[in-house]
Amino acid sequence: MDEHHNQLVVSEHQLDRAIQLFLDEEDYYSSGTLAGAAEEILGHLLLKAGREHALDNAISSVLKMLSATEVDALSDKPTRSARGRISDVLNFYRNWLKHCRHNSALLTDAKLSLI
Repeated sequence: MDEHHNQLVVSEHQLDRAIQLFLDEEDYYSSGTLAGAAEEILGHLLLKAGREHALDNAISSVLKMLSATEVDALSDKPTRSARGRISDVLNFYRNWLKHCRHNSALLTDAKLSLI
């Protein structure tokens, strides 16, 4: 039977499941992917409602803490804006989990990468 679903409900389910996978099953890869998907949907819903996206808030906070030189050191892409460089760093693990990169291996503590 067909049911109606909206993205708020779906993203809440994704986030709840991500938390369960992280805490109960120690499945850091799946929890990171699900949490990232939920964050993307919830961020767009916040913007649509005229509210601030959590990522934008985090970027603004980091910009207040770092000097221009420190922000520049975050990326080797000279054309990238300061906000873009910080966004790249904050989203690195989430994007690494969901996008194919040739010869890409990552040495990290998966649990700490999600915190």
